[in-house]
Amino acid sequence: MLEQDRMCLCGVLAADAQELDEPTRELVEGFFDRLERWVAEVLQEQEGVELTRNQARREARVILASLEGALLLVV
Repeated sequence: MLEQDRMCLCGVLAADAQELDEPTRELVEGFFDRLERWVAEVLQEQEGVELTRNQARREARVILASLEGALLLVV
C-alpha cells in the first residue's frame, strides 16, 4: 500500500467530513451507513451466529473501525 501511495477513500473522507459541503457530507454519511448495514447483515447471516440487529451494527462498527485504523498504521 505504501509503495502505491494510496489511502483508503473512506478514511480520507471521514477525516475531512467537517470541511465538506453539506450535500457531500450527507453522501459520505450515507455511504458509511450503507457499509455498516451491509457488514451487519453479513454477520447476521453467518451460520451459528445469533445477533440482534443492534448487536450486529455494533460489531460492524468495531470491524470497520479496526480496518480503518489498521490502514492508518500501515501508511
